[in-house]
Amino acid sequence: QEDIGVDSPISRTRLLMLHDPLDEWFLDSKPSGLAAPPLTPETDPFILSKDDMKTLSQSIRTDLIGSDHPVLSKAASYFFEEGQDGGKKVRPMMVLLLSRAMQLHSEETAMARPDLFRAQRRLAEISEMIHTASLFHDDVIDGSDTRRGAPSVHKVFGNKMAILAGD
Repeated sequence: QEDIGVDSPISRTRLLMLHDPLDEWFLDSKPSGLAAPPLTPETDPFILSKDDMKTLSQSIRTDLIGSDHPVLSKAASYFFEEGQDGGKKVRPMMVLLLSRAMQLHSEETAMARPDLFRAQRRLAEISEMIHTASLFHDDVIDGSDTRRGAPSVHKVFGNKMAILAGD
């Protein structure tokens, strides 16, 4: 057994042991030059979902967030308040766009379930709530001072309230 240290040169035998034939597919190939076409108003997901997204935070505030404890309720709704409504909201946007696309291609389902879009909208709201709650926890763990251009929830309400609001 040879003595191998961090600074020892890699032998040809060891180098061959590390060889993966799939590496050539990536290392020796050049990009095909095919890029996605630029977004237009007809293809930009943020424009396509704009009308559906307008009232998302308001719906979350009024329909989903609730607590008998006024400070906890305020902390939980912190990033959904008017003027604090930042974030890209990619998760709910994807849910809403997929739901619209599926609705277009499945008239039978739309006829059988007239409440389907409302249920999918609720799923979009819940996905944004879960994501935002995880950010509350992340900011406490990381000690972040700001989130979405505003003071982090734990900086405004304290660690305990931020964790409870995230839960």
